[in-house]
Amino acid sequence: MEDSALIATDRRVLVAHDGVLVSNPSDGRPATWDLARFRRVQLDRSSSLGALVMTTQAPEDRAIVLLLSRPHLDIAGAAADALRGLLEKAGSYQSS
Repeated sequence: MEDSALIATDRRVLVAHDGVLVSNPSDGRPATWDLARFRRVQLDRSSSLGALVMTTQAPEDRAIVLLLSRPHLDIAGAAADALRGLLEKAGSYQSS
């Protein structure tokens, strides 16, 4: 989504769209995911766009996928490295 952001703390991941946190439809509270729920961060690049994919521990859970335009890929690489560091601290990172 355009004008969206992935927000990661040392414990949780949140998503914002147009400056507002995405909410859980069932209770209206911000949707959050525990950082330990993720095992992998992957940045896929092509000539015109890319995707940042956060894969979960449980195969039945959906990954978080952010589609990125070409101008944002360099900063996304730094963000992916930072997210991998957070996953390592949480003890859940798997390189492949």
